[in-house]
Amino acid sequence: MELLMEYDSDSDSGEANTQELQNGSRSVYLITYSQADKAVFPTRKDFALEVEKSFSTGKVKVVQWCCSEEEHRNKGKHYHIVVKLTQNQRWLTSKRFLMENYGVSVHYSSAHHDYYSAWRYVTKSDKDFVQSENHPRLREAPKPKTTNASRARCSKRKVKRPARYSSAQDTLLEDEDEEGERPTARKRKKRLTAFEVSQIMVEGNIKNLIELQALAFEQKEEGKTDLAEFLVNRNSRAVADMMQSTWEIEEAKAKLERAKKTRMELLQEARRSECAQGCNGDWLSCAEEILHNNGLSVEYFGEVVRDLLSKGRGKFRNIMLTGINIYRTIQNEKNG
Repeated sequence: MELLMEYDSDSDSGEANTQELQNGSRSVYLITYSQADKAVFPTRKDFALEVEKSFSTGKVKVVQWCCSEEEHRNKGKHYHIVVKLTQNQRWLTSKRFLMENYGVSVHYSSAHHDYYSAWRYVTKSDKDFVQSENHPRLREAPKPKTTNASRARCSKRKVKRPARYSSAQDTLLEDEDEEGERPTARKRKKRLTAFEVSQIMVEGNIKNLIELQALAFEQKEEGKTDLAEFLVNRNSRAVADMMQSTWEIEEAKAKLERAKKTRMELLQEARRSECAQGCNGDWLSCAEEILHNNGLSVEYFGEVVRDLLSKGRGKFRNIMLTGINIYRTIQNEKNG
């Protein structure tokens, strides 16, 4: 029966347990809808929005949520959703709302000590989980491809244990359902490596230290502290150097490909690409006006530029252009 203590029983046969749980309230709940009826809630988002509505009938509102779908060996789909409220509130109002409006009974758990712990449980096996708008960025750094292959080989060697049924309620409990609910003793906490942090930078398009520190704070507020610990244990110069190296590696391939192209190819690509923001295609009329004011025809200027780019600089093949943006253009050409 110890296995059942991880879940807050809300069945009619467990009135004592139900009464005990009603006396407490939490701001983070893990909710499970076992054997979900797809006719009632076709998608994860449909279920999540109604759960959000069920908690929003009073002063308390839902700050954020994350919902996943899981398929079990006995067939059928289960929905798991974690919600965070603006303040502590009992779950009974939410349960009644879903029962009265949709005729479904869901199970509530307040065993997780913070939102991040419950979020990890919800997302452990569903890559297509959905989250509320403006949800904190809690995704882990992408793992190397070989990691997934190694895990797949290990999982094949595992002996599958039979599922067990609760005598107090009609809910199938599997060993893997409780993974993440029970704290693992004597397990050394894994720290982020520099490579994992670099992958976080790339995934979040983070290019300065302030953005990375803001992400660390955002995650720390939800109970995920590994990134904050990484930054605290390193000086800002070391993190800045790592960030510079990260983006140099990410941009190396594009720079190499650009360096292999001729100047004419680069010019043709620029001609086919979209205009800069705010240009709206006015660059051509502006260029023609500048040439007209300097007494040059479009055909003559185009021929001179094409000859210069194709053959390179030389006698009688030099063009002098002046303007506030010329320096930026030259610097971009030098940098490849």
